[in-house]
Amino acid sequence: MDYVPVIRATAAPLQVTALIGTTTIVLGFDLAGPIPADLLGFAVRRIDLADGSEVWLKNPLKFARAPYAGYQVAGTDSRQAPFQQFHWIDEGVQPDRVYRYTVATIAGTPEQPIQLASCDLTLRTALISAGELTLVFNRGTTATPAYRTQFDTLPPTTQPPALRAAAAAYLSRGLREGLLEFLGAAAAGDRLDIAIYEFQDDAVVTALVAALDRGVTVRLIAHAKNDHAGQANAPFLQLLRRHATPALTIVERRQVPALSHNKVVVHTAQGAPARVWCGSTNFTDQAFFRQTNGGITIADPALAQTYAAYLDLLAADQPAAHIRSAVRALTATQPPNVPRQAFFSPSDRADLLDAAVAAIRTARDVVLISLSVRPRSAPLRRAGGARSARAGLWHPQHQPAGRSRGHQPRCAAAQPVCAASLDRAPERPGV
Repeated sequence: MDYVPVIRATAAPLQVTALIGTTTIVLGFDLAGPIPADLLGFAVRRIDLADGSEVWLKNPLKFARAPYAGYQVAGTDSRQAPFQQFHWIDEGVQPDRVYRYTVATIAGTPEQPIQLASCDLTLRTALISAGELTLVFNRGTTATPAYRTQFDTLPPTTQPPALRAAAAAYLSRGLREGLLEFLGAAAAGDRLDIAIYEFQDDAVVTALVAALDRGVTVRLIAHAKNDHAGQANAPFLQLLRRHATPALTIVERRQVPALSHNKVVVHTAQGAPARVWCGSTNFTDQAFFRQTNGGITIADPALAQTYAAYLDLLAADQPAAHIRSAVRALTATQPPNVPRQAFFSPSDRADLLDAAVAAIRTARDVVLISLSVRPRSAPLRRAGGARSARAGLWHPQHQPAGRSRGHQPRCAAAQPVCAASLDRAPERPGV
């Protein structure tokens, strides 16, 4: 079967919807009609159709019994400890595989649970790469319950030595690995141009040193204002300078009014820009392992050329007011109606917002938006149509004026598919 991002199934009285990623499935379920008085919750089974392996997903909570042992990291079969909410996230799948899920209602008593109705749903997970495009998201802290089953509550740096690499790889989910692979693909005579806000990762420094040793030309354009990020970057920039060769150029940006917030790498091969790595990811442990970030690799020479020209503008380190017209002209040079277009800042136009609204309005299945603040643009808030589910996540510490700092991050769906928060299961002595 082909990959489809959203699949729905109905077997009265159950309705099930799956939002399908590469290594994560978000399941939402609902009951139509009367709800049994003794309903305990839902159980979920996953079958890998390639090898027939079967597992009932586990709930880290269970019914209160004496003695209660607290939050159960390993979890309990959901047939005995059913999920008492209308969604669940499965982090146990692999890319490009076909799975069958069964969602069942569980009734009765905690001592004698009974399976009632069930609904099956078959799906294929997404590919990480398709043609010229590779898209990777880390797990970060959104995968905390699943992380705890393997690594307890310790971050990768404080794990026992034998588990550190595995813990880091689990949270990164290919994000840092993909960046390091991108840097490692540059060969003698190639060029790497990098624009980055937070440059604070030893592995990236090591990869750039290795590239210089291979004969790669490296230009690093980094935030260097006298602020927290600039001060944190300084020792890593100095570490790279220790390996300075004529092939290394470090541009310290100090003229930006606030943040030099770029995260871009352009790989030039045989004299022509060939590939771009970009996204939301700074070069820090926080970005790779704790925050939720994405990395995009695009093997599109025309787009790479546009990014290379943008990095040339950044390397001049001029105040924002001086380069807005140049940024506008660069954006305008891209042909219209192409599959991919790039938009850059600083900008004095709403072209990026207009493009986002247009993309949302043409969505067929689902619109997912991740922001550090709530969208303040009315056109963006109104863009989704009735044909697609819309959901958004924003950071609770970045609120518009007048909002309480106690506001929680939310995921609100326009259709009854799933309403999920980042915190999936509180620690409490019963469900």
